[in-house]
Order: sequence, then C-alpha cells, then structure tokens
Amino acid sequence: MEDAELANWYLQIDNQSQLFKGVILLEGRRRYPSHKEFGEWVHNQGLDIDSSSSRTSFMQLAKFFGNRSMGDIPLTAAYEIAAPKNQEVAEIVYNQVVNKNYSVEAIKDLIEKAKKSLAKEIKVLSKTKVSNINPEDVELILSYARELSPLKTDILELLRLCIKKVKSSPKED
Repeated sequence: MEDAELANWYLQIDNQSQLFKGVILLEGRRRYPSHKEFGEWVHNQGLDIDSSSSRTSFMQLAKFFGNRSMGDIPLTAAYEIAAPKNQEVAEIVYNQVVNKNYSVEAIKDLIEKAKKSLAKEIKVLSKTKVSNINPEDVELILSYARELSPLKTDILELLRLCIKKVKSSPKED
C-alpha cells in the first residue's frame, strides 16, 4: 500500500466521521426543536463538542452534503461551501469543484467570485422592468416558486422561470 493511499483513506474516514456527526446531530435537533432541550440532550448524552459553533458546522455540513458526494473537496472547503453565509452560491460552487481536485484557497476564491457575480446579477435584475406583472401577480409568482423550488436551487433562475410563467399565463378579465 502506497503512503498516499493510506493518507487518502485517513482523510476519507475523517470526512465521513464529521458528516455522520452532523447527521446524528440533525436527527437530535429534529427530535428536540427547542435550543434548550437540544443543548440538554447533547450534554446529557455526552456529545459535548468543542463548541456550539462546531455542532452547527457539523449540521450544516450534513445538510448540504447529506445527499451529495464530497468527492475530492477538502474538508475545510466543504465547510465553507456548506456555511449558511454561502447558501446562495453553494450549489453553483459545488458543481464547479466536485471531483476536480481544487485547493481550499481556490474554492474560497470561487465562492467570493460567485457571490460577486450573484450580487451583480441581482442588481441588474432589480433594475430590469418587468412588463405585464402587476401587484396581483405576486401571489401567482410565489405559488410558482413554491411549485418549482424543489427542482431549482438557483434562485435567480427560479425567479426568471416564475416571471416567464406569469407573463405567458392567460389573464383573467
């Protein structure tokens, strides 16, 4: 067995361990919806982790990567992708980096670039006039968003689809 292979196994097990901790904590959180009860459960079960921010990080990792492969994404970068502050661009960045052997710094750079691009696109979109949409159509847009959101994780694409659907739907007299 090569040294690199041995080290790779170690890293994979470490990644899986942290992911599983998050899954377990998420299940505990589901069972104990109040912060106090959840904290007591963690303490009483001897699951005290370094800090509540570590618990939260494990849970965020599990939420995002629970049904996705971490591939060769470094664990530190996986935590960055899964962080709530990066939620709007997480899926975009994930798709760019999974199984492509990016460094942590390169992934952090991609997150920042994606955030800047998203902010710019939102600014452009907010200045775009949307003809044929009146205040009554807002509820219709929201209903389309609820219907489409499980299929679309890109919020701007979801908004564009909803607006397109409202514009193309026949108007009632």
